[in-house]
Amino acid sequence: MSTMACCMQWGASPLEDNVPTDTYHYQLAVYTGVRKGSGTKSKPSLILSGDFADTGVRRLFDGKRKV
Repeated sequence: MSTMACCMQWGASPLEDNVPTDTYHYQLAVYTGVRKGSGTKSKPSLILSGDFADTGVRRLFDGKRKV
């Protein structure tokens, strides 16, 4: 699959546990590789932390798209 075709699979989705009243928005990009079949079956997650608090574990999943 060409790099251009891989880029065409990209999309933006809010996380499944997103709160609509949140005032800050972040965009993340996760790369697994450009070779055919180089996706992941893992369940990627993240924790954003600041001076006063953190988000806790946020799973990178929107409930619709295959990760």
